[in-house]
Amino acid sequence: MINYSRCAGVYILLWFFSSQVLATEIAIDHDAGRYQVQFTMETTLSAQEVYAKLTDFNHLNRVNPSILESKLLGVEPDGARRVYSMVRGCVFMFCENMRRVELVYEQAQGLIVSKILPELSDFKSGWSRWRIHSSESGAHIVYRAELEPSFRVPAMLGTWLVKKSIKKELEVTAAILRGETNGAF
Repeated sequence: MINYSRCAGVYILLWFFSSQVLATEIAIDHDAGRYQVQFTMETTLSAQEVYAKLTDFNHLNRVNPSILESKLLGVEPDGARRVYSMVRGCVFMFCENMRRVELVYEQAQGLIVSKILPELSDFKSGWSRWRIHSSESGAHIVYRAELEPSFRVPAMLGTWLVKKSIKKELEVTAAILRGETNGAF
């Protein structure tokens, strides 16, 4: 039997947002200093609403509050957006602000691809791909990324903690993209 009094807050949240709580799958791997991320989810928001949130480059903190600052720096001759962000990453009780400048390509409605510019970032390399499709419930989102931080992460325990931190941030993003919160965590 479930002890509802012990987890009342969680159950109230689940009840309140039950129309928007849909499956989320997260997988994070680590190899040769690179973190590979796979994230799939459903939301009751429309594909257009999700796309608008992900391409509001001056307000990316609305997608995840760990993004302390973001701004569109300009548009490249090939149409790519040059986007700056300052991301606060915390592992256990150690936090670091990381600079990220990337070229973002809106390749087709529902597809957003980015490439980190290492010379302007605190990452040796990185890329991401968001694919957003309309679904019966609203939108289906698939996110893939690979990140290689420029700082050294201690082996074993450090890698495990970084993966856990990335997973937590993706869960926050999933909650926001489902409309469960306004980003105030």
